[in-house]
Amino acid sequence: MGNSHSQRHSTFHEQWYKVEELTPALRQEVNIRRQLYWGKIWYILSEPDNNVHFRLAKAAYMFVSMLDGERSVQEIWETCQEAEDEGLTQGEAIALLGQLHTSNLLLLDAPSDVDRLLQRQQKKRLKKLGGTLSSFLFLRFPLLTPDAFFTRFQKIGSLPFRPLGFGIWLLLALLAIRGIVVHWDMFMSDARQMLHPSNLIWIYVVTVFAKIVHECGHAFACKYFSAKNGFDGDVHSMGIMLLLFIPVPYIDVSSSVQILSRKGRAFVGLGGIYCELFLAFIATMLWVNSAEGTSIHLLAHNCMIITSVTTVLFNINPLLRFDGYFVFSDLIGMPNLYQRSQSYAVYLVKRYVLGVVKASNVVEEKSEKIFYPIYAVAAFLYRLFITIGIFIVLEDNFATLGSVLAVGLCFIWFALPLIKGLIYLVKGEELAGMRLRAWQRFGIVVSILAVLLLGIPVENFIVVEGVVESRSQHLIFAEVEGSLSTFAPTDVVVTGRKSVVATIENSGLKAKLREMQLTSSVNMAKYEHARDRGDTDTAAMFLLEYQAIIQQLALLKQQINKLKVIAPADGVWVAPDLTRRQGKWLGQGDMLGVIYDPENLRLRAVVDQFDAARLFSETITRSEFCISGRMDRGDEQRALYSASLEDLPSPAGRRELFHPSLSITAGGDTPVVQDKDGRTVTANYFFELRLLPSKESVHNLLPGQKVSVRLVFGEQPVGIQWLRRIQQFIRSN
Repeated sequence: MGNSHSQRHSTFHEQWYKVEELTPALRQEVNIRRQLYWGKIWYILSEPDNNVHFRLAKAAYMFVSMLDGERSVQEIWETCQEAEDEGLTQGEAIALLGQLHTSNLLLLDAPSDVDRLLQRQQKKRLKKLGGTLSSFLFLRFPLLTPDAFFTRFQKIGSLPFRPLGFGIWLLLALLAIRGIVVHWDMFMSDARQMLHPSNLIWIYVVTVFAKIVHECGHAFACKYFSAKNGFDGDVHSMGIMLLLFIPVPYIDVSSSVQILSRKGRAFVGLGGIYCELFLAFIATMLWVNSAEGTSIHLLAHNCMIITSVTTVLFNINPLLRFDGYFVFSDLIGMPNLYQRSQSYAVYLVKRYVLGVVKASNVVEEKSEKIFYPIYAVAAFLYRLFITIGIFIVLEDNFATLGSVLAVGLCFIWFALPLIKGLIYLVKGEELAGMRLRAWQRFGIVVSILAVLLLGIPVENFIVVEGVVESRSQHLIFAEVEGSLSTFAPTDVVVTGRKSVVATIENSGLKAKLREMQLTSSVNMAKYEHARDRGDTDTAAMFLLEYQAIIQQLALLKQQINKLKVIAPADGVWVAPDLTRRQGKWLGQGDMLGVIYDPENLRLRAVVDQFDAARLFSETITRSEFCISGRMDRGDEQRALYSASLEDLPSPAGRRELFHPSLSITAGGDTPVVQDKDGRTVTANYFFELRLLPSKESVHNLLPGQKVSVRLVFGEQPVGIQWLRRIQQFIRSN
């Protein structure tokens, strides 16, 4: 170690006299195992019946191992000080005794004042409250003890973790990846439909099933690798976790800390992800080999998305305290990574922002001093990113829940740390003799933040989604039914009343034409024969029939002429859907494409009601847009173009979306629902804004392209913009 005792906590503690004469002893049922973490020896203290496990460093283990009920705490501490260059300080010894005592691992008959010192009940309650508030999106409720079940089916459950099971896992992984690559277009098309309201119940059903598989994977992995180390690997607790307010199962496999092999502990930590991916691969094979529109196809696709997205965003990510975090922490040999990184970040603030020379610092390794701040910042930013993302989803679909979540986020991320910091400035023992200087430094930091947030103006803008359309366009429909034979390529320039944009084949019409032509010839012959005989009545009858047939022939020829679809006006022909419809039957009235004037385009943008008030109360000083791409064309352009308002925004909100590609089911941003009449409408009212693109951008635009429109309302300090957004959110909910 590079630091001396003077750089750590003070060796002595003012409350030591209360514990120095105690003679505590470890309970007989407590087991101790030794483990090696990156060249350092650690000791695992376990009490299986209560599912309690502690990981102790060498100095702490030496102190605990001498708790025999005969020697006093003072004698043990002095022995440790003589034997260790850096034994426990008195404060650390008291804290360690308190942890063991509150976990019911000590035999100790202590006076009430000593009991209060060790348990620190009030501090413990506050810590639990803070932990609950900071993780209120992931609350756990234990329900039962499933160890007997997993012990009974241990042999079957261990099959995926054996060499044969791993080989099957790899084979399925390769087949699944190939299936997604080959059917990529279908995969993306199904993904756009996933958030449709009718699919939400199936998403939840699949999520619960996937999490059951996930948790069972942890449990069976714990049983399998624990057995290799000669102990049971008890699974003590199973219950319900409210994951983003959604109840899903969880299983406690903390007994895996006793596994000696780092690889074994890693497999237990990754066992849930491993089995969940097993399920994802099987679901992919079902999805590839099932017909579109069937229930199996839909459920399989849901399973593919849920298992992959949750695995990447939550489980395997080391920045959140889920599976990936514990595996990562174990592999790099840094137990309690999150807590220690947060503690070190707080120390840095105390030491270098507030100037607290006596601030407690438990980090001594040079590598940890570099790694912990990076991890603390990354974890904070990622948790903030995930939580805001969750909030946006809930706010779009569940306004009340979104409001509650917003208040909770503000309290957790801003109010709670500020309250804790102010309490520390008022009462912190470390500030004794320098409290005024700490307040002065705090005031400087607040002043700098105030200048940054309230004194420096930045662009005040919103970004909305829109679509390109022609102000002058002709929709082309099939006027007769038949199979699509040929068609003009999309984006080709056509000439009005000359260019053929599509041809339709209908052999029935042509056969009927030949039949009627033959019938008309027969009728004409009958008419002439009756006339030559002088039978005027019969001749008149055949003449009427012949005239009727001639009229039908004229109508039939008109229909046959319409088998060639002629452009009604000059412009650009767009028909991205006809490629997959070639040779298929078209009904009368089916849309074929559109002919538009490429020089006369506009943008139609959706502004939700959250931002709509600004359209009427503030002035748009600048508007610009970039092309997001069109469904039939992989347009990679991201150049920024200017635009101007075509007219004032409509003062009335609406719910009928003017273009389907803007809905969330088609990859857009606007949530949609089914109304009582079965129509698809937007979940909330929106306002339409129409803009005219600049001349230099017109040649890059096509009808149907999606665009991102940036509306600038001048400049304002960031703090004022945030305050306005909060006010708007409160009013809108």
